[in-house]
Amino acid sequence: MPYAKTNAGELYYDVVDSVAPWHPNPETIVFHHGIGADPGIWKKWYPALIDRYRLVAFDMRGYGHSNIPDDNFRWTLDRFADDLFAVADAAGADRFHLVGESLGGTIALLCAKDQPSKVVSITVSNGAHAGGSIQHTNAWEKNNK
Repeated sequence: MPYAKTNAGELYYDVVDSVAPWHPNPETIVFHHGIGADPGIWKKWYPALIDRYRLVAFDMRGYGHSNIPDDNFRWTLDRFADDLFAVADAAGADRFHLVGESLGGTIALLCAKDQPSKVVSITVSNGAHAGGSIQHTNAWEKNNK
């Protein structure tokens, strides 16, 4: 089983590389699941992507085969972003598309902001963003009536 090593424990990841030979320089997609999910949530996406992209999915810290920290561990979004980049590096993905769901989507947004040279694109499903911006919806509603 492949693991990305970090200073806070190992993270399990899986690479599916079934790119058709007529795509000589395939891009990579890294998938990040959210809380209460696992990398299996992406499996139904694979058939549409598998012949053109290398696919990387991993157990985020605290899940599955990845490191489960002790009770004193300091959880931060920056730590999660570092974890994602550690997995991408271990999988040999210098630049990659990033897909995130829930907390994984929030982490994807942070990763794209912090290291835009590594993230080709992001796709976010139900990820949170800066909470204060939600207050602007009242103004949007008033302006669209």
